[in-house]
Amino acid sequence: MTGGEPARIAKEFHYSRFHLHRMFTGAVGMPPCEYITRRRLTESADCDHCDGGVEISVYCMSFVQKN
Repeated sequence: MTGGEPARIAKEFHYSRFHLHRMFTGAVGMPPCEYITRRRLTESADCDHCDGGVEISVYCMSFVQKN
């Protein structure tokens, strides 16, 4: 999640960033950035093209630009 994403998401739902963060954390049990990081790592571990290597896992989850 980039720095601008929470503001964009909050704006779409007509909430302040603080309110969105508080509601998400209350519902999910962790802050949005932690949730997204865990989700990305879990999905990268399950990537069909990955053999467990960090570089390929990162590539699969688009943490780096694909050439």
